[in-house]
Amino acid sequence: MENELHILIGGTGTGKATYAKKLKKNIGIDIFCPDDIEAKYIIFTSDQIDKIVDNELKNHLNSGESFILDGKCLIPQKKIEIIKRAKNKGFKVYGYDFGSGNVMSLLRRLRNPRKYFSNYWETIYESDQRLYKSPTIKEGFEKIYYTPK
Repeated sequence: MENELHILIGGTGTGKATYAKKLKKNIGIDIFCPDDIEAKYIIFTSDQIDKIVDNELKNHLNSGESFILDGKCLIPQKKIEIIKRAKNKGFKVYGYDFGSGNVMSLLRRLRNPRKYFSNYWETIYESDQRLYKSPTIKEGFEKIYYTPK
């Protein structure tokens, strides 16, 4: 099997983590989830967390093992950067579009807020709506899968 990177793209609460678990079960590869790092290093600044995430992504790419990136990846430039890095390491890159989210996505987070207040999730939802850009083949994906919204 060739090295593959499966990037799950979409807003908060759109089902990426649930789908990542199903994908892992079906194709037997690991999941890298930047949200897990953020939760682990809650007292760190966003710049510090970004550095840790970037280092972990490098480690995954350097391992040469296929993996799933369960991350929002809403901004085209960030997607393109990750895709280029993966392709330079010989990976085929597949995208999965979950969309920006909708009111149901927000309600899922409000029902299960984890350690955050509801106004935090409302702010994240509004940010996702502004930042989200649908993935395109021009960004370097081999193929893009569109999930039901």
